Amino acid sequence: MDLLVVEEGRESVTDVKKDLISSWDNDGALKTVNALVEATASSLPPPSSLATNGEQVKKWNVSYWMQLKTLTHRSMRNSRSAIFTPMNFVKSAGLGLISGFIWLNMDSTESWVDDRSGFIFFAVTFWTFDSMFTAMMSFPPERAIIFKERASGSYRLSSYFFAKTISEAPLRLTLPFTFLTIAYWMSNLNPSFTTFLAFMCVQLLCVLAGESVGLLIGATVMDPEKAMVTATLVSLAQMLSGGFFAQRIGDGVKWIQFFSPFKYSYHASLRIAFEGGVLCDGSGYLGETCTSIGGSGAVVSAQSVYDHFGGEQDVFFNVSGLIIMSFLCRVGAYIMLRRMKGEGRHA
Repeated sequence: MDLLVVEEGRESVTDVKKDLISSWDNDGALKTVNALVEATASSLPPPSSLATNGEQVKKWNVSYWMQLKTLTHRSMRNSRSAIFTPMNFVKSAGLGLISGFIWLNMDSTESWVDDRSGFIFFAVTFWTFDSMFTAMMSFPPERAIIFKERASGSYRLSSYFFAKTISEAPLRLTLPFTFLTIAYWMSNLNPSFTTFLAFMCVQLLCVLAGESVGLLIGATVMDPEKAMVTATLVSLAQMLSGGFFAQRIGDGVKWIQFFSPFKYSYHASLRIAFEGGVLCDGSGYLGETCTSIGGSGAVVSAQSVYDHFGGEQDVFFNVSGLIIMSFLCRVGAYIMLRRMKGEGRHA
């Protein structure tokens, strides 16, 4: 009986030994096959140079226009569900009503200039922050999708980027437009309809500039938590250097204000809102000599009001700054997307 047990033990040991040898041989064979596959793949010409039935195979399956059209439609549907929500419209309309009641029926006199400036500052900062932080999250959640779809040769990166920015920008502008339409007229910032249109255009340009900064941050820092910290630091540095809280900014950090959408929008809005000056009310708040103009009464000139807030340059200069900044940041965002490491085509 003991001899039988010993023989069975020897057979089991032998079987285990054979299995180990077989596994070792399979691993070696697998490595050999992988080496042959890699050598064969490296010797093949690129897909774009292969021909079928004597015809050149295109690198991309569909035309650029079809890529752009399809991606724009997809992005617009996704953005609509995320931006065009009832709560977002409630937020915009509710904030417009709250702002309108807080700055309700402001007078166009010298003692009200700080209140009117405060309304402008709030409109500039809130919607710029909102667009910046929302746009910052456009690319990080889709990073894996970008790699997967581009690896399959579905589309070019440029078509994806243009589709993303083209489809989302109009949707983002709807919310601040709703807010300003309500708050502007309730606050009586300036009763001129032409001034309202000019003021609205500057604010929407500022929103686009803030969105561009957010896109650049999101494309550069793909980790959402790190992107949030980066956006907070960048946006606050831009706002603080814009001259709202500190009039005497050191030369070492003063250069930051030239990369601030807050600065350009605020100064352009001041020029537009205080065009024609403000009426004198006897308070002497601005410390300027009132000038009588026709039969409209005594006024403090618009330039005096502008100087009071430390305004720089004219409307054209500041609007140009917003446009240039928006363009450069979007170009930078595209370049950073191209530098992303992952599997896919880089065209």
